[in-house]
Amino acid sequence: MHRYLLTAASGGLMLAATLTGCSDPDPASVGVPVRAETSPPLVREETSTPPPPGAPIVTTTVPAPRSSPPPSPTATRGYDQFVARVREKLPEVVIDRRDEEVAALGEQTCTGVRKGRPDATTVGEIQRQGLTPAAARAVLALAKATACPA
Repeated sequence: MHRYLLTAASGGLMLAATLTGCSDPDPASVGVPVRAETSPPLVREETSTPPPPGAPIVTTTVPAPRSSPPPSPTATRGYDQFVARVREKLPEVVIDRRDEEVAALGEQTCTGVRKGRPDATTVGEIQRQGLTPAAARAVLALAKATACPA
C-alpha cells in the first residue's frame, strides 16, 4: 500500500511519500521537495502611507501608447496619407489588415478611378475584398480625397 501526503511549508510544497518495499518490513518515509508554482496576485496592492522622510521618490515616465503605428513609407508606396485616413475614419477596415494591404486597397481603388470606371463598379471591386457596401463607398471617397490624382 502506498500513502502520499502533500503539505505546504513556508512558501513551498513538500511531498512526503510512504513507500513499502518487498524486502523491507519497515516503510521508509521520503520527503521530496516540489517547486510551488505561484501566480501574481490579481489585485495590485497599494498603500496610502507616505515614504519615510528622506527616502528617495522614484518616478517613471512612460510615453502614452499610440493609437496606431504610423504607416511605413516604403511599404505603402505613396499611399501613407490614405492609410492614415482609413485608420482614422474606418477602423473596422484596418482591424485585420497591415498597412501594406490597406495601401494596396487604395492603389486598386485609384486604378479604377484612373481608368474611368463608374463608382459603382469600383465599389463592387472593393467589396470583393471583404468590405461592406458602406465601407467600400467610404474607402472610395477617402482614396479620391487623399491618394488618387484628380
